[in-house]
Amino acid sequence: MSGEFKGVLNRMEAKTTYIDFKDKFDIDSQKDWCEIVKNIVAMANSGGGIMLIGIGDDGMPSGSDVTPVLEIDPALLTDRIAAYTGERFSGFKITELNKGGHRIAALLIQNVSVPMVFIKPGTYDIDDVDGGGQQTAFKSGAMYFRHGARSEPGNSSDMTNVVGRELERLHRSWFSGIERAVKTPAGYVTQPTATMNGMARMPSQANYGAAIPDQAYPYIQKEVVHHVNERLSGKKHITAHDTLCVRRIYRIDESKPQFYYKSKFASVQYSEEFVDWLVERYEDDHLFFEKTREQYRAR
Repeated sequence: MSGEFKGVLNRMEAKTTYIDFKDKFDIDSQKDWCEIVKNIVAMANSGGGIMLIGIGDDGMPSGSDVTPVLEIDPALLTDRIAAYTGERFSGFKITELNKGGHRIAALLIQNVSVPMVFIKPGTYDIDDVDGGGQQTAFKSGAMYFRHGARSEPGNSSDMTNVVGRELERLHRSWFSGIERAVKTPAGYVTQPTATMNGMARMPSQANYGAAIPDQAYPYIQKEVVHHVNERLSGKKHITAHDTLCVRRIYRIDESKPQFYYKSKFASVQYSEEFVDWLVERYEDDHLFFEKTREQYRAR
């Protein structure tokens, strides 16, 4: 995990669209919870980013105690986000960094392909010293994005960027499929699909996947379970239910075509990359499967 942040602190000089500093985070403060949820959602909607807690606006350690932040149960943060968006977003990791002898809490946030929308306003009470009353961090019905160093309601440019990122992802998937098709054994045929303007459009799974399912997606579910258990060599034993929970929580069917193939008349098939990914998730977090099952039960 630490490798994902290697050298990050030494390069941080100012807040940006993808990097946010927070000098402290009080886990008992509704205001702080609203602000951190807003920033996480905005970063995820904007392509992902990093939030550094314990760093001031000048990029230097604030000296605040980040121990409570590092001890936050990821499921609690997922629940907080779900309470305001209806989405059980778990595409984040919390880890500890060190800068100048000071502990820093780093939150790595992944992107989402479909922007999250707030379904409930983020409100909190203002202290009496500030005149009392209530403040709103974000409004219901709004999609928030990062605009420079700020998290703000989205505009047409933000949606253009969302579409651009998703098209780029689909292109990568497309070319990955083409690469597999090049290696297809004799007797199999794949054909690109043309559009009326002469440009090739991205083929769907039906266009190229059906021609090579046994090559690109060689495993059925029980074989995935077998290979994962074999790779983990007794460190962990998973079941078919574990793979089902992973499919549902991480939306494998929708977001990771390189892992999953479903023809019209056959059972679901999975790629070797899916086995690799499951093993990597367990190596990153030995409670990965337990946490995924809990999230699935809570849906």
